[in-house]
Amino acid sequence: MATATQAEIAQALYEVVASVDGIKNVYDRPRYPENMTEQQMEKLFQAPDGSIHTWQIQRVRQRATDLSDMDTIREMTYIYALDGWLSVNDVKDSAGQLDTLIDAIQAALVADQYLGLDAGVSQHGLEIPRDIAEETYAGVLCHAVHGTISVAVGEC
Repeated sequence: MATATQAEIAQALYEVVASVDGIKNVYDRPRYPENMTEQQMEKLFQAPDGSIHTWQIQRVRQRATDLSDMDTIREMTYIYALDGWLSVNDVKDSAGQLDTLIDAIQAALVADQYLGLDAGVSQHGLEIPRDIAEETYAGVLCHAVHGTISVAVGEC
């Protein structure tokens, strides 16, 4: 049985996150403008309304979770970081907007546990290890969320 590759899983996660209504600027890797100026960062991460709104997916860990008697890996778990930023805007309740987007991403992941991949893939939803925090991103005060998604691949 063929198994899904890390690249296929990353692409599938990208597609799930990008499909969520209201999500803008999804990248399947961390993005850094060439000269790292605030203007270049704003251009890369701005939504059509001028706010900073971006999501980035990156594999951060992997581990063998099931070894056979012959020391052959039978299951691998990949851990992906999902990081999102949204400009702080009290009038538009940006904190509430980000909460809504997090819930929508979680719902999209729950609706597609296998990420459209039939090769022994099963993901376990979005884990948010801490509350939404505020941090400066692209020179703008943003709400930030840093979560993880665990994806198990069997029959490696």
